[in-house]
Amino acid sequence: MASISSNNNKASTEQQDNDEQEVFYFAHQPTLEPVTSRLSHISNLTDVSTQKDEESILEDEKTTRRLSAVSDISNASTVHELEFTPEQESDSYGWFIVLAAFLSQVVGLGIIMSWGVMQDYYEQHVYGQESATVIKLSLVGTLGNFALNVFSPFVQILVSTIGIRSSVLLATILSVAGLELSSFTSEVWQLQLTQGILFGGGGSIIFYIGMSSVQQWFSHKKSGIALGISTSGSCFGGLIMPLIITPINRRFGISTCFRILGGITCILYLLSGFLFKDKTTTPSHKKASDEEAGSSSAAAAAAKDVDIKPVETTEKLSLKKTLLSPFKVIQFDVLKDVNFILWCLADIVIELSYYTPLFFLPSYATSLGLKDTKGSSLISITASCNAIGRIFAGMIADRIGHINTVIITGFLAGCSAFLIWTFAYNFVSLVFFAAIFGFFGGAFVTLGPSTTAIITGMDRFKSGYSLFLLVTMVAMFGPNLAGALEAYFTTHYNQEPYLTYKLFTGVGYILGVLVMVVLKWRIHRGRLFSKL
Repeated sequence: MASISSNNNKASTEQQDNDEQEVFYFAHQPTLEPVTSRLSHISNLTDVSTQKDEESILEDEKTTRRLSAVSDISNASTVHELEFTPEQESDSYGWFIVLAAFLSQVVGLGIIMSWGVMQDYYEQHVYGQESATVIKLSLVGTLGNFALNVFSPFVQILVSTIGIRSSVLLATILSVAGLELSSFTSEVWQLQLTQGILFGGGGSIIFYIGMSSVQQWFSHKKSGIALGISTSGSCFGGLIMPLIITPINRRFGISTCFRILGGITCILYLLSGFLFKDKTTTPSHKKASDEEAGSSSAAAAAAKDVDIKPVETTEKLSLKKTLLSPFKVIQFDVLKDVNFILWCLADIVIELSYYTPLFFLPSYATSLGLKDTKGSSLISITASCNAIGRIFAGMIADRIGHINTVIITGFLAGCSAFLIWTFAYNFVSLVFFAAIFGFFGGAFVTLGPSTTAIITGMDRFKSGYSLFLLVTMVAMFGPNLAGALEAYFTTHYNQEPYLTYKLFTGVGYILGVLVMVVLKWRIHRGRLFSKL
């Protein structure tokens, strides 16, 4: 019994120890709640990390789209046709630039074109009609045209240094001073300095600004019609100015006439200067199809977040940098382009002939016994038809090509000199010649900037056009050369008076057309009937 009791006590003691161990075990075991909390915290961290990764991926995709948009813009030439539109303004302002160029040419070139009327007055009432005197007087108009061209590279530097409107103000001062000082002259050489160099120098500034600005604003569309309207200003000036000059000369004298012309010039130049401005451009895509339009819109939307600065077409440079290094402004490498040289040669040959009828038609009419008013009216007829013809040439050029238009109109102008002026001995036939020659003869002037841009490209256009005007300045001496030839042949060969002027005009145009044909052959590799 004692043994059984001992065993029971031992079993009870073991059971108690086991219970105590079990209680101790469970008392020291970790609860499930902290573990669950930790797992939840880890899960939350994972979710946050995943969310951040997703946001990072979205940001990367957005950045990629931005960079892709910028890349599309910078490489648009390979996918789309790159256009340039003004920042914060419509392309419609370009027509105000056309108006400014038109008004400035009404007086700037209109007065130069009307020099034949002034010269006829001087021959009839002041200096006489001796050959030497006629040549000296014709040199006044020639120097005006010469200054118009020779100063063009300096004008480009001037505009780059002081800006457009300050340059126009300087042009106004020079031109008005030239006309006002002309009213006090008593010698031909004084007229050459005032009316020729001073007035022509001011005209050079505003002429370059007008023509280059129009080509800049309409470089991608409607450049022909815009240039046609702009350059027609000189023709309307040539139409209006003789009608103003002749009655004033008769009633008040030529000194008063110069002063009145100075006032008109001041008003129109200042108005033009108010309208002229640079075109600030930003690149944008031209949509080629509906499918491309969607992607282009998306790219443009993404590109809005990218800081793309507009391109300034005219950068103002310091005077010191400009004077020390004109190569920073003028790209002289265009003179190495054979096509550019051919274009300059063609223009020189044509322009040698262009001014000859304008200078000598009034005196030719009076030599036939016609009144001076009829001689003046011939210049007005030529100018009015020239204005219409320039606008027409611009419209046609946008359709068939600018170089093609120069070739066709030049050929017809040359034929008019050979076939009409050669046999014109009365007022009716002279009117017919003035109308035909005026309509076709000035197209090369209208399309000068656009043809230059075709050859040089817009990146070198301003330098190309200023150098083009400089190189072709020798053509301004066409009337003087024609006058010298006329004096030689009439003196030594008893040739019919004014026949040299007629033949000189026709030959010049035809030779210029032949050079233009060679130029087109080179550009389009023999495809003479292609659009260019």
